[in-house]
Amino acid sequence: MKGQKMNKKSVAVVGFAWDSLKYAKDSQADEMWTVNFAWDYPVPRIDRLFEIHPIELIAFNAKRGKKGGRDEKHFKWLQEEHDFPIYTYADYTGVNVLDGLGDILNDWLANERLSEETYQKYLTLYQDIIENPPRFPNSVSYSFEQLDTIFENLHRQNKPDQIYMPSTISYMLAEAICEGWERIEMYGVEMAADVGGAKGTEYVYQKAGTEALMMYAMGKGIEIYLPEHCRLMNTKPYHKGLGGQMITRQTLESQKKNYEQKRVDAMNKANYFRGQVEIAENKNVVEFAEMQKSIDDEKNIQKKNALEKQFKQYKIATEKEILDIVKQASHFQGLAYMADAAVQTCDNFIKSIDYDDPLVDLINRFTFNEIEPELEKVKV
Repeated sequence: MKGQKMNKKSVAVVGFAWDSLKYAKDSQADEMWTVNFAWDYPVPRIDRLFEIHPIELIAFNAKRGKKGGRDEKHFKWLQEEHDFPIYTYADYTGVNVLDGLGDILNDWLANERLSEETYQKYLTLYQDIIENPPRFPNSVSYSFEQLDTIFENLHRQNKPDQIYMPSTISYMLAEAICEGWERIEMYGVEMAADVGGAKGTEYVYQKAGTEALMMYAMGKGIEIYLPEHCRLMNTKPYHKGLGGQMITRQTLESQKKNYEQKRVDAMNKANYFRGQVEIAENKNVVEFAEMQKSIDDEKNIQKKNALEKQFKQYKIATEKEILDIVKQASHFQGLAYMADAAVQTCDNFIKSIDYDDPLVDLINRFTFNEIEPELEKVKV
């Protein structure tokens, strides 16, 4: 079918996983919807964009991220005019919560929640927002109320009005369902939490939410199109020998070896960053001493004050730099611990299964489709 329209009112939901994003160019969908940082990816076209993170979070990421980085560019991009609507958490075309940021700082200063020094720091950091509060000219407030109809039959004792929407893709699917689209095509949406850099990310729980909305859509008679190799809803049926029925010793040994290598790699990186921390600290000891001596030797008060200010700023910057390196070391140390735990789990599984048992052999052969179950024929 390769992205064919099939004479149905169709919409393409587009993410950024390249394995299936590359097929979006063949789509003949009536509209193409995408998400967040689409401006930074080869999305064929944009008819609607969904950015439902609150504006204060987008601004925070922009200010706290790398200077000139993607988060900062995204914040600026949202404030530009576009020829398509951007579905947002609220209506950000006019006055929004960031208009009160300056009042918050002033109130905190007045109530001694901030020192004068900290107040000035944040005043400088958020100066452009305070002086010119941001507007997203193409903002359209997402209709969260419509979700109640999708989850009207979900009842939890302590959350009677619960909805299950763990990702922006879920909200896009819900919008397509509520608008009555007849066919939904999925491109660049994999949520493969078991591969590469995605391991351990929010995809672990977001994938289930996406697939739940896809199932709901199919139950409503909406056709779902997935390109080849897409990881969504892509496993062998359990009764056909899904790999989890019995894990072979070879699989466990292979996984154990893989995790052992991951542990070694993570520890090497953790040790590398620990070494970088030590180098930076030793360097700072020397430089701090030299700068302090220059301050102590300076007789001119104005120059002395200027040197002290410069020293303070330099100290803050270098301490932040060291902290960033420490975080890297901690991150890889954590990955090493996780890999070690996985190695132990593999070992425990290997010890717990008697692979000489003939039933285990039959189970393994069934798992890999070497034998088929004996099905009783229906008598007519």
